[in-house]
Amino acid sequence: MNKDDLEASLRVLDILLIVFGLFVAVGVTGESVFGFMHWRKSNQLRRIQSAENLAQEREIERLNKESESIRLDTAKAVERAANAEREAEKERLARIMIEERLAARRISPEQHRELVAVLNPYRGSSVELEKLGDLEAGRFADDIVLALKDSGWNVVVSLSGIVSPPVYGLHCAVNESPAGKALGAAFRRLPTAQVNSLPRLPISAQIIVGLKPPP
Repeated sequence: MNKDDLEASLRVLDILLIVFGLFVAVGVTGESVFGFMHWRKSNQLRRIQSAENLAQEREIERLNKESESIRLDTAKAVERAANAEREAEKERLARIMIEERLAARRISPEQHRELVAVLNPYRGSSVELEKLGDLEAGRFADDIVLALKDSGWNVVVSLSGIVSPPVYGLHCAVNESPAGKALGAAFRRLPTAQVNSLPRLPISAQIIVGLKPPP
């Protein structure tokens, strides 16, 4: 290789060095620029994520407060409903008690069958019954008389007008015979009944159907 060839080769190498030097300079510059941009964008992204996380935490806190408020409101509503139900039940029971106090005394068909079933084994037993001249007491007395007669008992009914002082309730005196004891046990389940034992009573029972006691 002569001098001219060497000089030509050096010029080419010089040009290549300049070119690759430019590439290196551009690369370094690009790395710096893009590195700065990456850092800046990363900071922006972190700020956005932090803001989103903070907003999410606040939303979760708000939802938790709303949930707690709803839970408390629901609990209060349930308690109010339970109180209302209890009050309604108290009113219902009070109304039933008032209705029972105001309702006329009667012997229902089921009670009639029960009385007949209990008293029928003592058919032929004798009982005296006093019936007052009052509509409610008279109907109740008729129910009792019917149950006794359907049981095969001998019933002597006496009618009374206004009694002074007034007699209230169903009064039943029974002797110590099996029939008397059976009648006393059965009559204790009737409204306003008061059963007393009179061992020397010559008949099985004496009954006075008095007025219904006032409410």
